[in-house]
Amino acid sequence: MRFAAMNNNIEAAVFWTLVAGKLISGQDNDNGSSIALTPPSFNCQPLTPEYQVRWRVLEGGEDIDIQLIGKIPNNGYMAFGVSGNPNTFQMIGSDVAVTDFFGGQPRARDFHIDRKRECNIATVEGVCPDGARPDVLTNDIAENTVGGERQNGLTLVTYRRPATPANANVNVGANNNIPSDLAISVSPGARTSVIWALGLVDATTGNPLYHSSKSTSATFLEFGRTVQDNCSPLAVVGDEEEEDEEEDEEKDQEPEELVPFLRNVLVNVTDFYAHVGPDGGPRGYELITGGRTPSPQGAWYLNDNLIPVVELRRGTTYRFFVNGGPNHPFYLTTSVNGGYKQLDPETRAKETAVAGIQFTNQTADGSQVFDFTPTAVGSLCLYKENGNSKEEAAKSFQAYFQSLNNSCASNTSVTDGAKVLEFTPNDDTPDLLYYQCTTHSNMGWEIHVIDADADSILDVDCSNFESAPIRLTNELTLNVIVNPIENTLTAKLVLKGLAWIGMAFTNGQDRMIGSEAVIGDPTKENIAQVNPAKYNLNAKAVLDVVPMPLDQQTFINASITQESGITTLTFTKKLLEDGKHTIFSEQRNTFLFAHGSSNALAFHAAYGSFQVLPNQCAVRINNVLQNEQALNQQGNVGISGTPNRQLWMAHGACAAVAWGILVPLAIGASLIRKILIRIGMPPSAWFQIHRGLNLLAAILTLIAFSLAVKGINDKADAEHFDNSVNKHPRTGLVIFILTMGQALNGLLRPHIHPASIEKDKEENEAQIHVPGERKHHEETSNSAEEDPRTPANHVAVAKSNNHSSNNNHSKESKFKQPQKGKEEKSIIRFCWEIFHRTLGLTLLGFAWWQVQGGLGLFATKFDEENLDSVFWIVVSCLSGSIVGLAVMARLPWCDKN
Repeated sequence: MRFAAMNNNIEAAVFWTLVAGKLISGQDNDNGSSIALTPPSFNCQPLTPEYQVRWRVLEGGEDIDIQLIGKIPNNGYMAFGVSGNPNTFQMIGSDVAVTDFFGGQPRARDFHIDRKRECNIATVEGVCPDGARPDVLTNDIAENTVGGERQNGLTLVTYRRPATPANANVNVGANNNIPSDLAISVSPGARTSVIWALGLVDATTGNPLYHSSKSTSATFLEFGRTVQDNCSPLAVVGDEEEEDEEEDEEKDQEPEELVPFLRNVLVNVTDFYAHVGPDGGPRGYELITGGRTPSPQGAWYLNDNLIPVVELRRGTTYRFFVNGGPNHPFYLTTSVNGGYKQLDPETRAKETAVAGIQFTNQTADGSQVFDFTPTAVGSLCLYKENGNSKEEAAKSFQAYFQSLNNSCASNTSVTDGAKVLEFTPNDDTPDLLYYQCTTHSNMGWEIHVIDADADSILDVDCSNFESAPIRLTNELTLNVIVNPIENTLTAKLVLKGLAWIGMAFTNGQDRMIGSEAVIGDPTKENIAQVNPAKYNLNAKAVLDVVPMPLDQQTFINASITQESGITTLTFTKKLLEDGKHTIFSEQRNTFLFAHGSSNALAFHAAYGSFQVLPNQCAVRINNVLQNEQALNQQGNVGISGTPNRQLWMAHGACAAVAWGILVPLAIGASLIRKILIRIGMPPSAWFQIHRGLNLLAAILTLIAFSLAVKGINDKADAEHFDNSVNKHPRTGLVIFILTMGQALNGLLRPHIHPASIEKDKEENEAQIHVPGERKHHEETSNSAEEDPRTPANHVAVAKSNNHSSNNNHSKESKFKQPQKGKEEKSIIRFCWEIFHRTLGLTLLGFAWWQVQGGLGLFATKFDEENLDSVFWIVVSCLSGSIVGLAVMARLPWCDKN
């Protein structure tokens, strides 16, 4: 039996040596097929849609060949083994093999798990490889049975393990109650509870990091069953060529360049608040550190900055308020990796932990550290991502941080449990340290230690602040810059004139209501009230432009000055403030601006919106530029100006045409009616022209008014401050109401009754003709012409009778002759005419004044030339022509046929 067993082992060793060689070299399996296909004589069972386990029991049942295959990243691992509970899935007490490719070579290592944490080598507690302490345990997986291959995005690792390990009866753990290895029954019908996990490998230590997926329900396998392949291939045979083509296409496509969050630097700070949070995603830990694999457990946030660079000076005492919880003790070390607990005793001794570690068990010469106690273990404050965090990370770190759930930082029941770690660097302290977690690697970053009187490692150059002013209007310019280290924005607005100035920050929309403004009011002293001040713009009225409470007036500095006819507003504020709109340093912001026509805070003389990617100060750490790309993009300014220019242009055009052209022509038609008849038009032509032009003017006035209503209530065109100073909107409303009334009044005017014309006819026939007849003829004729609705035959009769009496009137009858046309108008008609004409002329005068004011407002808002002179030239020419023709209509020649 001993000889047979030995012979079997020799054959198996030879077999696995050949297989391992083929797999490592990239050759296919024995049958020449893809690794996606299950080899003959192997069982296969899917664990997930992209992860499978294969096995076969060797003759005699002493050993089991296992293959793990899955779609995992190049730095991923596949774990599989026996559950710690024979009746369900359980991590604690389990016995697993962790497989991966490390350094280009396949690995399979035997692990036991007695705690859900990374391994403490000294006590052999946690997720520990059996071979890490050869004096206690040995690896049951022989290295000469390990093989593997990568093909078509798949990773395959093979290994052999004994069905009953040699250490099956060896217990480990803090209470010595956890078996290091577990047996697998290969008897037909016997089921074994198994667990599995997938995750990433620490690129530095080679140890498995926290799993990304794992068993979530009980899984039982019958290892001694008749061979069954229950798996579908993870990759289709023959897809290699297609995948190569896809890879070529991907190479042809230019990948979007990811820019890391700017490495913030904390200088002149003595108190640091250490919390744990997410690693920042693609722009976070990995890119900030130059490609280091972040810990799945997260990263350190110091003073709400993701792994900032810290500057310490020798001789100064610093305090770290640690809220990392029991799983994340904080310490200061010379190791760029951290994770002190994961290291073997010799490697620990080579690392210099300057604070946060108390040694409890080490050799006399210090060559090995077996055990230690972390001294900076506080309550846990854990920042967490929300659903929009990844999207916000693409914008800036400020946007990303604001998206996090970080309420624990303001929860005193959490922060009061912080452990304070004090540290005073001295002459023996290394120049470069790292703040790290003792349990997990790659959670922190650099500490630069300098002498007390040395120059700072940090250089922030903001000399480009005033290099390229942004022209908002002809009179107003803006300089703006972001200090990415202080996380502040500094703005300087310069106005050619003496007036208040304002700049507002928005949520991305060019809308006044809901924005947060900085307003400099030169009339207010900087004593009783903060000035310049922050305001909430809650609505359109002046009463709704409300200064924020004093505790929210958080300017770092601000001033409003006037000198030599120039007004200057300067302020510096934080990019990120609780409950306020975020200002982005790495993407465009939408800002608003406005200024008045005087120092009195009232309706603006000019306003608008603009988009800008602010300039940045140049940041250098040890003379190395940190924000080169941001500097290349600085000054990226969007088009400024008030929205809805076309709307206001249409509004002004409608009003100008209605009151500058149509209404004057309508009035002119009534004044030159005789000339119209003289040139052959019917007597009613003037009225038809008068009525048609006035109706068209009323329609254009209605359109102009509707456009104004829309503009006032639409986005940034809403009224600013107080309407009581600028009379244009209110005057426009009055003109609109009176215009509609005038149009209705014209439609309802009283008639001149036909009976009065018949009476004229009878009296004319009986009259003695005298030399003053022409005046009677004119007035009678005019009476009929004034009302086109009088029947035409009456007009003709009146004219005929007057003509026949030209040579027969006496002087006496001249003085007795009543003026028929005027005396026969009813009192209602007479009053209507006076009212209609007076209202019409009054409206015309006010409308001209309104159009002139509107043209001035348009020119100011949109920084364009004022066209009021063109308007008055057109009106003057048209009105002069009408007056000239009206005078001509009164001359005698108009009465001659």
